[in-house]
Amino acid sequence: MKLKYLLIVAFTLVASLPLMFTLQYLNRFTTEQYHAKIESRLSEISLAHKNRLISAVERLMESTALISSRTQMRASLNSWNNKESQNEAHTIKSIIEDAKTGRETIKRITIYDKRRHPVSSTASAMKPLRAPPSANGNIFIFFNQEENVTQVSVIMRLIYKETLIGAIKVDYDLSSILHEQSKGLGNSEKWMFALRDHEKFLLVESIDQKKARISYQVIPSGPKNTPIIEALQGNEVIMRKATNLAGTPVIASTRYLPTLGWGLVSELDESEATAIIAVEKHRLFFIEAMIVIFSIGLGAAVSMYVARPIESLIKQVENAADGRPYENTLPASLFEVKRLSGTFNSMSKSINELRNNIESKVFERTKELDKENIELREIAARDSLTGLYNRRFFQNRLNYEFSRAKRYSSGLTLVLLDIDHFKKINDTRGHAAGDEVLIRLSAFLSQSLRSSDLIARIGGEEFCIILPEHLDDGVKTFIDRLRIDISLLEFQHESEAFQVTCSFGVAGCRNDITHPKEILKKADEALYEAKRTGRNRIVYESSSNVIVDIKSRKK
Repeated sequence: MKLKYLLIVAFTLVASLPLMFTLQYLNRFTTEQYHAKIESRLSEISLAHKNRLISAVERLMESTALISSRTQMRASLNSWNNKESQNEAHTIKSIIEDAKTGRETIKRITIYDKRRHPVSSTASAMKPLRAPPSANGNIFIFFNQEENVTQVSVIMRLIYKETLIGAIKVDYDLSSILHEQSKGLGNSEKWMFALRDHEKFLLVESIDQKKARISYQVIPSGPKNTPIIEALQGNEVIMRKATNLAGTPVIASTRYLPTLGWGLVSELDESEATAIIAVEKHRLFFIEAMIVIFSIGLGAAVSMYVARPIESLIKQVENAADGRPYENTLPASLFEVKRLSGTFNSMSKSINELRNNIESKVFERTKELDKENIELREIAARDSLTGLYNRRFFQNRLNYEFSRAKRYSSGLTLVLLDIDHFKKINDTRGHAAGDEVLIRLSAFLSQSLRSSDLIARIGGEEFCIILPEHLDDGVKTFIDRLRIDISLLEFQHESEAFQVTCSFGVAGCRNDITHPKEILKKADEALYEAKRTGRNRIVYESSSNVIVDIKSRKK
């Protein structure tokens, strides 16, 4: 065998064996990374489902609280408790029928007296209230297997003049807490939630926003490696090679909703996860095959290059042995390769050390810059005195909410409020007292709003609230209550107490409004009208003119 062929075989074995072990380790490592990536994505999806479900339940609680806040209904129920007049029952029925109108997700509203007996309902059948509601309200899911009907019921106490007078129970359609299935991993990905019902649990498997599979199932007493059981036990974990209730191996992410006692699971069939990983591994196998072919080719080329001067030397020795004259034709490539290899190894080591040092410093500096940029963006969006969002941030948010309201035909209400006679406070009590009023009023407004609302200071004593909902009676009641609560706040300056009032201008997003500047202008005009007509009042804007809604109340 010629030397070059022997060297080719030797170089191929030397290069291929370590490469094979390396690629085998890389395959195992990559498979684990793909698994971790799928599990991380599944965890993100389950967290999103949990947050959406909590938000949906909070919306039902807010809707029920809004219905229960009707003063006339509570006053009539109080009268019913005293004399059980049918006139009061008719009044209550009229109020709850009006509250139900236009809300397709509400199936039934029932009012109970303080003995938990039904007083009036939007449906014909009425049953006594079993469990007393808590202070913050209870939420239940009931499933009628015979009628195949599932409802979400919210029960809240009714208080009138600091006295418990009864309760309200609002039944919603199940679709009001479901949300559309988002496909992010595979066709078998799905989510479900369950709640305990004695020895069984109610399982709701969401298919899309309008369809769900619902069933009562006995809690398994065998292996605890079932995702939904883990979720009901309050464990939030990633489960690999678990088995669902249908006996299918799955990868699952469990979540627990402690305030409701519900368990939630997002899962993906193990077979589909394996198929996804197999597709990725096929791509990796192709790359590895190319690396192996390249390594063998490179080894052959290097072997031939190394063998060439040695074969020339052998030829020269054979010529000398045969008596032929010696010719110095030995190429210098072998020695050049040796020198180049040593130089390259030294240079490669220096480059690697330099690169690692630079990457470490760049990574640390990037983290510092990212943190500083986040802090700068937050500072730029906030008012330095009150901590509220400033006018620039407010304008960007208004543009976004206006586009959303137009695209999805959802509501948008803009509330401008201005502190009455604020200049007089600064002139008579000093700017320190004025600043204290701005700071305390800003804190009060922030605490009074929901997380979906936005409050910003857009002028000296002028504030703006963005409410992402329609301008209905419930919103008007909220704004009027806000106006009254502000007028009851007490401020201290040099041991002297004083109060302030605010004027409100309110505008809603209508079909004829095409730009966010228009709704801001309408609200500003309404605010001007409120200040012009006496202050401490609310003015609502309409399409034809400005309607003055005088609701001033003497304190």
